[in-house]
Amino acid sequence: MCVAVSVVLGCAGEARSPATGATMTAGEARDVVAELQAQRGVKPRPPQAVASAEELIDIVARDDVDRFEDAARYLEGKGGVDAITMSATVELLWSDAFLTVGLVARELGRRAEVEVSRLQTKQDSGREFTSDDKQRLEQATRRVEVNAKAEMALGVLSREHLASGSEVAREALRQFPGDERTYRVAAFYYLSTGTWGRYDDCMAFFKDVEHDDAGLLFLRALEALRRRSSRDEARGLLTQALTKNPRLVRAQAKLVLIQEDIDASYAELMRLEAMAPGHPVVRITGPLIKSEYELSQSFERARGSASP
Repeated sequence: MCVAVSVVLGCAGEARSPATGATMTAGEARDVVAELQAQRGVKPRPPQAVASAEELIDIVARDDVDRFEDAARYLEGKGGVDAITMSATVELLWSDAFLTVGLVARELGRRAEVEVSRLQTKQDSGREFTSDDKQRLEQATRRVEVNAKAEMALGVLSREHLASGSEVAREALRQFPGDERTYRVAAFYYLSTGTWGRYDDCMAFFKDVEHDDAGLLFLRALEALRRRSSRDEARGLLTQALTKNPRLVRAQAKLVLIQEDIDASYAELMRLEAMAPGHPVVRITGPLIKSEYELSQSFERARGSASP
């Protein structure tokens, strides 16, 4: 799963809706996500007013997706370069969070499709097809449907927040075209839309300082994934970002998903869980990584005991 998830994370930025011909509004998408969270036993966090700019920055730094709504509400109606660029940043991070989880849902759906195909082949072959096989087929078919629906909903919400963030970023460019904070959020905006020429122009503004800035190193890591599908480069940049800012949770979350072996994925997951135990990557992908790691360890122990 780890390699496959890293492959889809290396693909172009926007989540695609499953090829079902169905459509979904943003309101319907939010209902779907709420329903899926309820099925997983995840209770929605009640709104909690952000009391200060310090609390707002902490929410962003911790990639506290569950409180992005609180952050957006705090920024509503506020003017000035700080408020406008931070508002765009929250929306773009929100979009990226939905995109990431949507890609995980796509991978889970593909794995369920493989299981459906395997069981259907067994059923059609004339071999014994037990009641347990039938139950597993029904469960896998249901997982395909659920993950397709989740992927579509998450894609809709990702695009909604990308559109909102893009609008605010363009307003920052209009009002504060020469400000460093505008260049920073504009770089994120152009990266998110794959507008690489303009992204390069914005990043050129930071050429003398980006090697020492965790946020800019994070953008370079996303660029490596989306523009060049280079996981090795992205891992190096994310590690550098965390060296500069050990509290940059979004960098650690990305590291979990772009490893190429289960031991590395598990190690990065443990670091993320210690930093942010409620992060969506921990809640959704964590149990799968832990299960694969435990299976891998059991095989390792079996091979060791079989050695002369």
